[in-house]
Parts: sequence; structure tokens; C-alpha cells
Amino acid sequence: MHYNAPAAMVSKLERFLDLRPGDLNRGSFLALYYFFVIAAYVLGQNARDALFLDRFSAVRLPWVDFIVAAIVGGILAIYFRIGRTMSLVNLLAATLCFFGSNVALFWWLARIRPARWLLPVFYVWVGVFGVVAIAQVWTLANYVLTGREAKRLLGLIGSGGILGGIAGGLMSTLLARRMGAESLLLAMAACIGISVMLVLFIAARNRNITQTVNSTAIDTTRPATLRESLRLVRNSPHLLTIGALICICSVTTYVAGWQFKAIIREVLQNKDAMAAFSGTIGSVTGMLALTIQIFLTPRLLRYFGIGVALLILPLGLIAGSVAIIASGALWAATLLRGTDKSIRNSIDTAALQLLYLPVAPGIKVQAKSFLDTVVLRGGDGLGAAAILLLTAVIGLKPAQLGWIVLAALLLWLVIARRAGSQYLATLGETLRQQRIDVEELQESADDRSATQMLVTELRSDDPSKIIYILDLLGGRRWKDVYASIRTLLSHPAPEVRAKAISVLRLMGDSSVASQVEELIHDPDLRVRTEALLFLSNVMGRDPLSLIRHLGDFPDFSVQASTLAFLARSEDKANLEAARLILDGMIKDRGPSGRLARREAARVIRHLPDKFAAYLCQLLEDEDAEVLREAIGSAGALQDRRYISPLITLLGNPETRPRAAEAILRYGETIRGSLGDHLSDPAISVEARREIPELLVGIMKRDARDLLLANLRQTDSVLRFRIIAALNKLHHLYPDLELDAATIEVVLASEIMSHCRAYQIMGKMDGHLDQLSFNVPLQKSIEHQLERIFRLLKMLYPQHDLQSAFVGLRSQNKIGHDSALEFIDNAVKISIRRLIVPLLDGEISLTDKVNFANRVLGSSIDSKDEALLGLMDTPDPWLKSCAAHLIGILGLTQYRTEVEQWTSDPDPVLREKAERAWKRLAAYAS
Repeated sequence: MHYNAPAAMVSKLERFLDLRPGDLNRGSFLALYYFFVIAAYVLGQNARDALFLDRFSAVRLPWVDFIVAAIVGGILAIYFRIGRTMSLVNLLAATLCFFGSNVALFWWLARIRPARWLLPVFYVWVGVFGVVAIAQVWTLANYVLTGREAKRLLGLIGSGGILGGIAGGLMSTLLARRMGAESLLLAMAACIGISVMLVLFIAARNRNITQTVNSTAIDTTRPATLRESLRLVRNSPHLLTIGALICICSVTTYVAGWQFKAIIREVLQNKDAMAAFSGTIGSVTGMLALTIQIFLTPRLLRYFGIGVALLILPLGLIAGSVAIIASGALWAATLLRGTDKSIRNSIDTAALQLLYLPVAPGIKVQAKSFLDTVVLRGGDGLGAAAILLLTAVIGLKPAQLGWIVLAALLLWLVIARRAGSQYLATLGETLRQQRIDVEELQESADDRSATQMLVTELRSDDPSKIIYILDLLGGRRWKDVYASIRTLLSHPAPEVRAKAISVLRLMGDSSVASQVEELIHDPDLRVRTEALLFLSNVMGRDPLSLIRHLGDFPDFSVQASTLAFLARSEDKANLEAARLILDGMIKDRGPSGRLARREAARVIRHLPDKFAAYLCQLLEDEDAEVLREAIGSAGALQDRRYISPLITLLGNPETRPRAAEAILRYGETIRGSLGDHLSDPAISVEARREIPELLVGIMKRDARDLLLANLRQTDSVLRFRIIAALNKLHHLYPDLELDAATIEVVLASEIMSHCRAYQIMGKMDGHLDQLSFNVPLQKSIEHQLERIFRLLKMLYPQHDLQSAFVGLRSQNKIGHDSALEFIDNAVKISIRRLIVPLLDGEISLTDKVNFANRVLGSSIDSKDEALLGLMDTPDPWLKSCAAHLIGILGLTQYRTEVEQWTSDPDPVLREKAERAWKRLAAYAS
């Protein structure tokens, strides 16, 4: 019991901090590292301010701050050069050791040999330490943690820094009062020494940090100069916005900080009193920042996103600046300073660090180091220059500077809003670059090389391959390879010659009539037959005169050619004869009946309108070849009598493409019929599934209302097709407004179904490792997610949610985390609170089931209840899971349902049901 107590406490603390199991162990040492670095920095700040202001006036502060800004670039260049020669861990440890030895030297000089020059040197040194040491903490965290872990642990690590600020403030107050301001330097040296040990300890626990980069801390394969760093930032809109945000923040807070110091100098004269007061302010604001960090920052980022978080600090500083302008008192300066310290060290730091998440790993260290040092201190330099100009030259008092601060804060708000938008845009661009859309890639490749590939294939020596290519083209792209088809009339293989004549006949190409006429004498009967049909159908030649002196022809070819000739006559007797021939061909069920009916279906398109009614019989034929030819004729004739049969044939996989092509040729005239059939439950669901895309192709933007009206169809596949059609419609016509309320209702329904799937999974642990159960279950979940994201795309067309969906399905953890972060910032709170927990791959199945129970307000308490849920769903994938379970478990009480499923139109469910039925029959016997 005693052994498990610490683990139980850790688990409770992780739940309290909204962390995952193991997060506290990973983040606590980074938090300690940040704690001692910030404690050291606060001790140094309080010591330098007290010692400096004891000898110099506040007017001289900008000069030393300006020196810090001026030399930090050179220091960073040296830092980069050293980093190219040693590992990251050694670089961090060596840098801290250097700072530790420096501060010990400063203490000795201050106590043993005090000199006037020492104070400004120490002031500058503390500024450099703060820039480099704090940036190193976040650099180490960048390599130890993944992006998603960093977002969770940012609050914990930041809390370490805030506690360090509190501790540094308390130590400053205590030591300054008892031992003098110089004693703060020894405490600072001790904190730096502990930080060195923590760096080495973290490195030992996370050896991968030396493997994520080269053998050196700074990549040696690219320039690591200040000029290259500036180029990286300038060429990236996102990094440029971050740089602008850091700069305006630095300038504004520097001026506000100077106001605080100047007013303290006027009110408090003694150096020890100033150090103690600064320490007290640091402790109080640190405690406030810690409270904000623990209770407010995570929730603010989760519910309102990074864009709102970046606005909190400038809005808070506006209140403090107004107070200083109004009174100029110490309390107003304290309010301004307290707002800055409490919010900047909590909400603003967390939001600013999150801005780096979408930055490419290859440039993150170099760009971030540049921004966190050169740009940060450059902003201080600009602030120092502004102070010098406004106070020494113009003569403004500290309170009057409040107007300058207010103007800068307004600019800050504008840049912060831009940074939030740019963050989301950069995340989206990162996802787009990672996205590989197989379908679009395939289509693109086909468009570029299809024609050349087909021409090459038609030159093949294999007759079967040539015929296959011509069949594959299906009449839609014959013109692309027309010249090659004409050469096939002289091909050595008779089946190829016959096929070439047939294709040219269907194209109605009369320019090859002389070549085809020569083929009437071809030794092969198939070639002669096709030539006869060509000359009679295309050229109107009398078939009887053509065959009088030739050999035998199949009956269907003679009938078809004679029919085509007689039908063109105005003589009533000839027309009656033509009707008799056509009727006989349609009713022929003999050995050659299929060929006769197929030829009848072909020839009808060339006959007068009075023969059009006969095609209705052929559109109900049982032979697929006959149906395809009949569909082609229906599309050419465009008689409204064929609409209903054509829509019915959409449900037949063998005739679906040809039927869709024929329907599209009707155009706007059948929009009403398509809408009626889409909503008619008497029509087969297989046929209805094909209608949404046809509606878009025919009705264009006018298809919106019909699609929205049918958006709540119970069949999941049909619903997906409607959603996909609306997506396509919205892509084609971005200005088209969709009914957001209807879409949100359907989206909520899809999310509920997704939750139900996880509830079922929670009761099927013993079957999840069986492919015949798990594969269809995962397919159903995948289809649910795709419907959810397509609906989201309609609600948020300005965001690339398709790329986010691809990123979520990726096995790459960085891509997955980036997609989650994108969704977390792109969609509104009510939606992301429902979907993000279900999408996060790091959340366990148990937690997802518990979340689904809370969302649905009910739970699935047994495997039998889960099975009934699978059976009741309209999703064929989930029904196939139910069939699997029924068959495996031998649940004969469900034999009736399984028997019904064996005739289901969905092939997956039908196959599973047939297997289950066989097992149940075996159990029963």
C-alpha cells in the first residue's frame, strides 16, 4: 500500500493538471531547470537594478540596455560558432558554467574591490544571461518533447519558471535586508550550478536529444550566421510576424518597465529598500502568474485558442498605462509592472512558444535563437533609444510616456491578431505540404500521359491487348487516338480489324468508307459482317445488294443492316417490315439471340423516332452487353421514356458508368426526375447513391437545395455521396451559401454515431484482434470521420480541413499532432470539444469510451447490448461486424436477421452474412 502511494499521488496530480500518464515524469525536470534559471535571472535583475540605481540615475538605464541590445548579436554569432563544434548538451552545460564563473567573479569584485565601472558591466551581463539562458531552456524542451507533449507540458514548464520568479523574489527580499544587495550574486551562482546538473540529468534520461540533430548542436550543413538567420525570418511570413510581435512586445514592456523603475527611484531612495520592494513585487506577481498558469492558461488556450491568448497581455497593459497617465503614482506603476510580469510569464509566454509549433524542424533552432535573442534585445534597444529621445531630448516625464505606451499597445493588438491568423495559416500550409492525395495524383498522371500511353498500347503485337484498350476507352476518348484506330483497319489480326470497324461505325466516321468497302471481301466472316453493318448504318447502302455476291453472313448482321436500310424508307410496307425485323431481333432468345439483341440496341439510335419505343424493352434485358449498347442508344436519342430505366441501371455495377454518361447527356431536362428518384425509398439504394454526383454535373449550383433536402438519408453511403456532392458544389462555386444549421445537425448526428462506435468497441475487446471483425469496424469509423470532415469543410471552407484529415490518418506523429492542433484552432469551441478527444491517437480506448458515454448520456453495458447496436445500425460495415459475431458465437436466435442480410445489396455484408448463415446452420444441425 505504501509502495503505491507515490504513484497514486502522481496520477492524481496529472489528472489535476490535465496531463497524460507519464507526462509529469517527463516534464518535471524541465520545469526544475526553468525554475533555477528564472530564479537566477530574477536575483540578477534585482541585484543589478539596486546596485546600479544606487550609483546612477534612472535616466542612464537606457544606455546600458542599449548596449545589451547592441552586443547580443555578436554574442549570438559566437554562440552559433561554438555550437557547430560541440553537442547540444555540452553547449548548454558549458554556457551555464561560463555564466556561473562570471557571477562568482562579479561577487568577489563587488565585495573585495568595488569599482564604478563594474556596475554597468554587471547590468549588461545580466541582460545577456537572461537572453541566452532562458532561450536554452526552450531549446532543450524542443528536442526532449514532441509538439503535442509540448502543448500539454507548456503549463507545467512555465509554472516552474513562475515559481522560480517567486523564489528569486523572496530570496532577493530576505537576502537584501539581512546581508545586502551584493549577497544576491552568490545565490544566483548557486542556482546556475544546479541548472548545470539538471541539464546533464535531463540529457541522461533523454539520450535521443543528441540524435535528433547532427553530432553538433547547430546544423553544419547550412550557414549559421546572423545574415542567414535574418534571411530565414524575412522569407517566412509566419516567422516575420513572430519577430514583429516579439519586437513590439519588447519595446512596449521595456518602456513600461523603465517607467516603473523611474517612479521607484523617485519614491524610494535607499538601494536596499528598492531591492526589497522589487523582490516583493516579483514574489506577489509570481504567485499571481502561477495561479493564472495552472488554472487559466490551459483552459484559455483550449477553449479560445492562441489568437485570443495573444491579446490578453496588451489589453491588460492598457489598463495600467491609463492608470499611470492619470496619476503617475507608485501604485499605478506597480499595477503596470504587476500586469506585465503576471501575464507575460504565464499566458503570453505559453502562447508565444506555441507559435513555433508549425515552424519546420530544420530551421526552428536557428530561427528561434535569432528571434529570442537578437530581435528580443533589439526591441529593448529600440525602447532604450526611445527613452533617451523622449526623456533626455524632448523632456517627457515618466507618467507622460504612458501615451507612447498606449500607441504601441494598439499596434501590438494589430500584430497579435495577425500572428494568430498566420499561425493557423502556417499550420494549414504545413499540412498541405505533408498531404499526398492519391486520387488527384493518379488523375494528374493520367491527364499528362494517357494519350501517349494509349497510342503505344494500340501498336502492340498482342491483339487481345488492343481490343482491351479500345473497350477500356468506351467511346469517351476514341478521338484522342483516332489516327491510330484508322491504322488498325489493316492489322494482321482479323479480330482487331473487326473491332476497328465497329469503333469507327460507332463514331460515324464516313471518311473511311472506301477502306471499309474493301473489307467486305475480307476472308474473315467477322470482318465482313462489321463492314456490312458499317456501310448500311453509316453510308445507307442497301445490304442486299452488298451481300448478293458474297459468302454467308450471320443472321443478326443481315437483319441489322436490312433493318437500317428499310427504316429510312418512306414506304409503309418497308417500315412495317423493319418493325417486324426489329421485333424479331429483340425477342430472339436463340443461340445468336444475344448478338441480335445487342445489334438491335446499336442500330436503334440510327433509326427514325417512330422506332424509339422498342429501346425500352432492351433497357430491361438481362445481358450486360445488350444493356450497355441500349444505354448508349438511349443517351444518343434522349427520349424521356428512357429516364427511369436509365436511373434504375445506375444500380447495376456492370452498366453504371455507361448509364451515368447517358443521363448526363440529357442535361437540365431531367433535373426533376433525378430529384424525385433520389428521395424515393422504392428506388434501389445502389441507384440512388449515384444520383448526387449527377445532380452536380447537370444542375450545377442549382443542385444545392435538392442535396440539402436529402442530407439526412439513413443509408451511410448515400449520405456520404450527398455530402461529397455538396463539397464539390462548394468548391466549384465558393460564393454559394449553404444552410449551416442543417449541416450542423447532420454533423452532430455523425459525431453521435462515431461516439456509439467507440462504445461498441469498448465491449468487444476479445474480437478487436480478429481481422474479420476489426477491419470492417475500422472501415466504418474511417467513413464516419470522412463524412465528419467533409461536413466541417462546408462549415469552414476557408480552412484546408481535407489536409487535416489526411494528417490525422498519417502514421507520422508530427503530422498527426499538427492536424489536431490545426483543428483545435480552426473550428469553434462547441465542435472541437466533441471531436478532438475522439481524434487524438494518444487517448486510450477506455478514455474515449468514457467520453462517448458523457456525450451521449448513456452507455453500452454488455456485449449483447453492443451486438444489438451493431444489428440496428444502417451502416453495412457495422452490420457485417454483427454477422461475424453471430456466426462466431453461434447465436441462433438471430438466424432470421442473418438470413435477410444474405440478400443485402452490399457485397461486404452479404459475404459476412453468408458465412455466418453457414455456421448457424451447422450449429442448428
